[in-house]
Amino acid sequence: MINNADLDAASVPFPREQTYPPEYTEAIAQIKEQHQQELERLSQEIRIGLQTEAIARAEEQVQEQIQSLQRLFKQQKEENMALKNLANAMNNTQALEAAALILGSEPTSQANLAGLPTNSILTSPTNLCKKQVRR
Repeated sequence: MINNADLDAASVPFPREQTYPPEYTEAIAQIKEQHQQELERLSQEIRIGLQTEAIARAEEQVQEQIQSLQRLFKQQKEENMALKNLANAMNNTQALEAAALILGSEPTSQANLAGLPTNSILTSPTNLCKKQVRR
């Protein structure tokens, strides 16, 4: 039987590294170097791939933002045109009212001239009353 005290680390010789003949040592060193170079190459390829993916995602987001801004610009342009048309119509209405007041006749709306139903502010009862009071 072996005593456990006899098996302590100091009493048992244990080689720290395996020893190989010199020709094997050189071959192992070459293989390790090739392996390290291959790892570095693969690591570089992975970094490049990740960068490429990140750039592609960023470009896609920028394209989406550009398209969104273009849609917003188009919408605002259309709204501006509608507001300009409304302002022109209001100016025309005011001009017709002013001309009618100067001439002392009934105001005629553009809708009336076009044969459309007259529901404009020109012929509303309130405006007609105001006109009659002014006379």
